[in-house]
Amino acid sequence: MGGGLIGIRLTGEDVAGIRIVDTADFSAELFRAGYLLATGGRSARLDSWRRDLGRGWNPGIARLFDLYSPSVLPGVFDGSVHPDPAATATAVEATDPDRLADYIRTLSRTRPVTEFVRSLAEGQAQAYASLGRAVADLQAVALDPYRRRISAATAAAAAQARARAAKSGPDVMLRSLHPGVRWERSMLILETVSTAEVELDGRTLVLSPSVFSIRPGHSGDMFHDRLVVYYPASHSPLVRDPGTQEPGPSLVALLGATRAAALSVVIGAPGLTTGGLATALGVSASTASEHAAVLREARLITTFREGMSVHHQATRLGLELADILGGQYVG
Repeated sequence: MGGGLIGIRLTGEDVAGIRIVDTADFSAELFRAGYLLATGGRSARLDSWRRDLGRGWNPGIARLFDLYSPSVLPGVFDGSVHPDPAATATAVEATDPDRLADYIRTLSRTRPVTEFVRSLAEGQAQAYASLGRAVADLQAVALDPYRRRISAATAAAAAQARARAAKSGPDVMLRSLHPGVRWERSMLILETVSTAEVELDGRTLVLSPSVFSIRPGHSGDMFHDRLVVYYPASHSPLVRDPGTQEPGPSLVALLGATRAAALSVVIGAPGLTTGGLATALGVSASTASEHAAVLREARLITTFREGMSVHHQATRLGLELADILGGQYVG
């Protein structure tokens, strides 16, 4: 893939209104994952993820890649990804044909259009059903086994950006987002695959850490009320979510779903750090710390510090409570 620079001119008012997203956009993440597979994009931190895709891979997924080129990816499916892949398939199948046809016209300027894509442009119902199945199958192997890791990485990157903005100001924050993002003379510059200069024209600039981005980029046209700048959220390898003990309904009723899950995670991984707990639960480190504090006050876990890390382990009371109220291990 070639390189380019996107320049986004920002006024002082634009900078003051910047929003930082701390929750993962799973629709965007899935289609960025597809972009990497369709275009051959590589990153060492995603090598384990690539190797793991063989589990349950359906060859029919590859037809989705006909909708990509090095310079465009199908943002037309924003919001289509649901926790249940079957619901995702239904949502994708119901995509507005006119909107998808507009996207395909843009795509045709960057790559040859395949027979499958042509059938989508013509609105053929069978092609839309096939597309829905391909997206759902990709979700099942490329996204769903990693949801908690993706959520935790997004929350951690957003927290880091906010902390830098609060401590040192937005200029320092913008300069430290990622090596491929530069802040120079009121211009936010993204090192990406194309070259252009973009005006906000009253839109809000949203910063969105992304696990499946290997370089910065942006999305949102003049018909949106915001412009999203995404950038790699983590330098750590992406691996599957850890197996945890699924808390029984009685334990959930007593502690609440998240705290019951937190206790189960600590039981399954004695000595787990707060960061590890946050990753397992798919929450921020501060939220994980709050849940741990409640469990500690209830004498269900105990906490000890080792260097700069805080570790947690279940007490005898916590183990007995979980044993009495039941649970089942899932991977």
